[in-house]
Amino acid sequence: MPRFLIFLLLAIFLTTSGQKENRGRILTPGLAVPGSDGKIAKWPETIGMEGIEAAEYIQNSRPDLATVTVIGERDIMTRDMRFDRVRIFVDENGEVIKCPRIG
Repeated sequence: MPRFLIFLLLAIFLTTSGQKENRGRILTPGLAVPGSDGKIAKWPETIGMEGIEAAEYIQNSRPDLATVTVIGERDIMTRDMRFDRVRIFVDENGEVIKCPRIG
């Protein structure tokens, strides 16, 4: 039984090392997901951030994107697929609620 506890504590320590806190949420750097072309295509680490802050973060990680837009979760939008665009969905408080991704 003590070996199990030691293993569990070690696993918890390794999981939380290198993380930073963002408004009560723990974020792990490097969670951004690459697409088939090797460039970052999803940014799950921005969930919980302010929309504007997330837009700046995404634009800094992919300066080649033509459009990074912050929109409300119920706003009207087109349904076309664009590989040079990221939409950031925010709630009424302006916080990101869905994982931003290319499209």
